[in-house]
Amino acid sequence: MVINCIKDRYDQDGYKIYCKLEMLLLKGDHEDRNYSHYDEVFELYPRDIVKDDFLAHLKMFHTIYNIYTGMNLYSIVSLVKGMTS
Repeated sequence: MVINCIKDRYDQDGYKIYCKLEMLLLKGDHEDRNYSHYDEVFELYPRDIVKDDFLAHLKMFHTIYNIYTGMNLYSIVSLVKGMTS
């Protein structure tokens, strides 16, 4: 019963979109440059997120972050997630 409630809680379209948006923000230019699997996020917010502009700003943010901290943002998030699981 409890396991089914937990599964139902996380098996929702809204939560899946949230996870995709989170990964999109963290991914930056770290891995492959194919962002087509995030199109669902861009389609959900067509008036708020212009895909090309967003990706350009995201790459700039990650570059600036790396310059000022000397650390990769994705590595930091992975480290913290590893500590909490």
